[in-house]
Amino acid sequence: MISEYIRKFSCNSKSNPYKIFMYLATNQEDVFTYQSSLSRQLKMNYTTLNYHITRFKQQGLINKYLKLTPKGNKLFEFIWNNHDKELLRAHNIQIVFYLSSCPINYIQRYSDAIFTFFTNRKYNGLHGEVELDFGKITLMIYSRKKAVCVLKDVYGHSDEDISAAVQCISIFLQELIERRFDGITIDRFEPARIQTSHIAYLDSTLAQKFELEGFTYEGKDVAVDKSHGRFELELTNPKNNLRGIEIVKKLEGELRKTDIIDKKLDEKEVKR
Repeated sequence: MISEYIRKFSCNSKSNPYKIFMYLATNQEDVFTYQSSLSRQLKMNYTTLNYHITRFKQQGLINKYLKLTPKGNKLFEFIWNNHDKELLRAHNIQIVFYLSSCPINYIQRYSDAIFTFFTNRKYNGLHGEVELDFGKITLMIYSRKKAVCVLKDVYGHSDEDISAAVQCISIFLQELIERRFDGITIDRFEPARIQTSHIAYLDSTLAQKFELEGFTYEGKDVAVDKSHGRFELELTNPKNNLRGIEIVKKLEGELRKTDIIDKKLDEKEVKR
């Protein structure tokens, strides 16, 4: 059974025990005779290092020679296989491209098996879906002045990651559009405001609870499901901006604390 101590540090790459454990795990050929030299290598206070080394031994993760035990190796394998998993999934993010030039007959000129005619009464244009290395996008050329791309999914560990990814993808898409549609030139692009309702928190404790109990939930402010293969918790109120994802993170953190408390209470009941 994984203790709360292990679960906490294995999910927090910025924590001291995580840094110590990963250093030991990736330097198993070294001989750590003195913890003082190890604290210098890690640039960490000796007392802090000694505390976590002691905890690792108590948890059965390392032996007296600071080598990983079979249990420690299993934990390292788990962390290594999951260390780069993204925390957030942004979906249906719009990028508006303003065209400085576009042929008058663009609908007839660019229509093919992928890009087909559409109308929404206000605009007549082209619509198509393209699968790229980073995922599927929807591209709509509304008029000779504007085109819009919709990114299905963008992943990252933070809102800054997602914003940076959208910016990079936008630059790539500008080059792609101008190359694919000869005669179109883009003046500038503007990613639409990313709202909290477009962001999902992955591997959610709450979503997992709902799924295990056999149902999903979607309300005015929050939704939980497993629509993309991982348990997701997301805010559904479009009035929140991207920073509102911190609300989701805080809520998830509180739920995990509650989950831990419930487990401890259950254990006490069993002992009685």
